[in-house]
Amino acid sequence: MHTIKTPISLLFTFLWITIPGFLSAQSTLEQVGRLPITTYSPEEYRGDPEVYTAIQSEEGLMYFGTASGMHEYDGVSWRSLYKRNQLAGIYRFTKDAKGRIFYTGIDFGYLEVDQNGETRPVSLLHLLPEEFSSDFYAWE
Repeated sequence: MHTIKTPISLLFTFLWITIPGFLSAQSTLEQVGRLPITTYSPEEYRGDPEVYTAIQSEEGLMYFGTASGMHEYDGVSWRSLYKRNQLAGIYRFTKDAKGRIFYTGIDFGYLEVDQNGETRPVSLLHLLPEEFSSDFYAWE
């Protein structure tokens, strides 16, 4: 015997076949163009919650300046580039043509890799006349 399908059953069959494919396509479309982003808490990088500046070195290391100092991230772990009450308030980074990173804030100077391969800040504040260096503070 030959059966005739009703329009409702045809519609149901069509939706049953197409909706699962549409839903997975929509999920894929939503992800196109999105970058993978990881958010770190101040507890993880041991710093202030507000990050004022960031820069990437020629070697791929990331540096972040906060009100509590400077922090280095190598893609796996965090390291603070200051000792408590030693260096604080880093508000701007910049790079010269050779890739050397300079910083400014409560202090100003540049980053240098020491003989152990560790990055450390080198202050240039001592080069300023005392009347400028005693209350030095620069955003730019």
